Order: sequence, then C-alpha cells, then structure tokens
Amino acid sequence: MNNREMATVILAAAFLMFVIVYPKTRASLPPILRQLSHPKIAGPLLAYALSLAGFVRLAARVELWVPDLLADTIFWFFLSGIVWLFSITEAGKEEHLIRGRVLRTLTLAAFFEFFINLKPLALGWEIVLQIFMTFLLMVQVVAGSKPEFRPAKRLVDGLLLLIVGGLLVYTMTTLISAWQPGDEALLIRKLLLPVWLTLSSVPFIFLLALWAAYETLLLRAFFLNDKHRPGWRPLLGLLSALRSNFVDINQFTGHHLRTAVQSGSFREARAAVAQFRAERQADLDRRAAARTRLLQDAGAAGADEDNRRLDRREFAETKAALEWLATSHMGWYGRESRYQADLLERLGDFDRQSLPAEHGIHMRVSKDGQCWYAYRQTITGWFLGIGADGPPPNQWVYAGHKEPRGFPGQGREWLNHLTGSSKEWLPEDKT
Repeated sequence: MNNREMATVILAAAFLMFVIVYPKTRASLPPILRQLSHPKIAGPLLAYALSLAGFVRLAARVELWVPDLLADTIFWFFLSGIVWLFSITEAGKEEHLIRGRVLRTLTLAAFFEFFINLKPLALGWEIVLQIFMTFLLMVQVVAGSKPEFRPAKRLVDGLLLLIVGGLLVYTMTTLISAWQPGDEALLIRKLLLPVWLTLSSVPFIFLLALWAAYETLLLRAFFLNDKHRPGWRPLLGLLSALRSNFVDINQFTGHHLRTAVQSGSFREARAAVAQFRAERQADLDRRAAARTRLLQDAGAAGADEDNRRLDRREFAETKAALEWLATSHMGWYGRESRYQADLLERLGDFDRQSLPAEHGIHMRVSKDGQCWYAYRQTITGWFLGIGADGPPPNQWVYAGHKEPRGFPGQGREWLNHLTGSSKEWLPEDKT
C-alpha cells in the first residue's frame, strides 16, 4: 500500500469515526447497514466480487497480475468497481452506457489519472492534498450548478488543472530519478490493471443491468395487466423485440406495454414494440424539425398562417416558467387562501425551464392577495403573461408586443385560459 492509498484509508477511517461519534449521523447507520445487507444488494455485490476474483486468478496465471498489485486491486474495486456496479440504474437513461464507460477507461485522460498515481507524495502531504482536492471538487459541483458562480468554477477548474499538472511533472521526474532495472514490468502491470479490470467487469455488469431492467419491466407489466402475471407468449415477444436495448426497455411503458401484455400474443407484443419505436422516432423528428424552425425563423418578423409569431425563440421556455409559477400560486392559495407576493423569491431560479439566472419575470399581486399576474419579455421582444383574478382554477394568459397594463380581466388583452386561450399559448412543438 503506497502513501496515497494509506492517506485515503486514514481519511476514510476518520470520516467513519466522525459518523459513529456524532449522534445524528450515528442514528442513520443502522438503516444504511440494513439496506446494504439486503439480498438484492449484498447478493449481486458478492457475486460481482467473486467474478472479479476469478478474472484476477486468470490474470495471475498469465503473469498479468502479481501480489504487489493486491492493494491497487482492492482500491480499484472500492473506488471504481462498486461505483460502476451501482451505476446500472442509469443503464436505461443513457445510450450505450457500458460502452461509454469502457471507452472512457481507455482515453488519454484516464491514462494520466492512472499514471499520476504511480508515485505518491509523502504521507502528510498526501493527506493535505486529498483534503484540499475534496474541497475543490465540492466547490466545483456547487459552482457549476449556478450560472452566477461561473467565475468561481473557472478559478477552481484552473486550480485543479494546475494540481494535476504538478502531479504529472512530479511523477515523471520521480520515476526517472528513481528508476531501477526491472521496474518496467511492474509499471506496465500497474498501468494495465484498471483497463483489464474494467473490461473484466463488463459481462457481469451487463447481465445484472439487463436482469434489473427486465425485472422493472415485468413489474410494470404486472400492474398494467390488472395485477395478473402476463402470459409467456407476449413476454417472449417483448424479449425478442426489445432484446438488450436498455433505453427501449426503460421507456417501453404505458398503453404500449398494456397492449402487449394483454394481447396474449407473441406477434402482437412485437407489433406493440414496433409501434412504440415508430412513435418515438416521429417525436424525435418533430423535435428536430422544431429546432430547425427556431433557427430558420430567428429574427423573422410577422406571423404565420395561424397568426402565431414566426420568431418563437424563448416562447416554450417562457411559457413553461410562467405555468410553473401559476401552478405554485395555486398550491399556495390552497394553503393560505391568498396568492403570495414573494413567490418569485421563494421559487428562486427557473433553471429547469431553461431560463437564465436573471430570468426577467415580473410579477404583481393585489393587496388582498386575490389577484396576480406575471409576465416576461422574450428575446424576440414579445411579451407573454399569465395570472388570475380569483381563486384557482381561475387562469388568464396574455401575449402582445407590449407589457400587460393591469390585472387579468381588466382589459381585452387578457384571455381566459380555461375557455379559449390565445393562439400564442397553444402548445409549442417539443424541442
């Protein structure tokens, strides 16, 4: 065990001692331990460790692995291997997740990461370095979540790059100055270790991810089939059609899945999958066409044949933000029987609606809290607004080249969203 690994163990032990000693964190340990000991977690974890142990034994037979690599192997398992194992929950959300993880292991950046771990610093400096790096990484995550913190993120990124560069230079000079004949064999083994361990873990990770994906699919099918176990014919149809496409397995739900499992037919189950894929591709095509139209019509004046503005940049994002604000107002009215004048401050940003930190939404609430409205000017210069002049579900919308002049219901500019909305407030094409 080298100094870097020793420093990691010391810091992990110190953190564990803090968790045990501090009453609030100590109280959370029993539930965590019970979850980790659950057969659905402990079983796959043990099987995973045994499968890797088998590959290590094979590597030892061809002299790719030697006992000097034991500490490196254990650290890879706990710091990389287990993280990858639990990442199978993302298999249905990311295209080619497993292939991507393998390719990232073979990149130049990954090589440098392995390389700079060959020659650690003195133990004391390693402890200080790891504490400082942990702090910088935490700041990087926080700073990356808010646009206004970008200067801080750039500073942290620069510091991390400087540290990595320094470690790279230190590793190279130390290796050259302390080089001994015969060191190259162990050095090559160390560099290859993360690569072949990652490749060795792929079969188990793939099969476990596939099992978990189909287990979730079968659970959804059970409920969509009136809580009856689906027949084997439609299940075989789904298996033959979906195969090992994690994204398809994850997204295949709703009426498509209900149609498949209730059909009782191998062929109809496959047809339901084909219909699902065709509708998804059509939706992707609509999104692509919408993005193309946004680019083509950027800066265009006038309206289309439906009297909707041609230049619709920020229309979808603005309407999504205003609708979320309206939904929040309804929720607070249900609790307080009045609309909240400080709701914008309570909600904070509209990052999920893809608006910038300075979102530009203006809001007014009447003194008695029974009326409100909000509006925003898009990048096109057009104004969109939403509001209410009474208790929920009352809702009005606005669209015009000027900002609204008053509360909803006080002028023809506002249209009742429940009885007949503005054409500008019709659903946007998905982008």
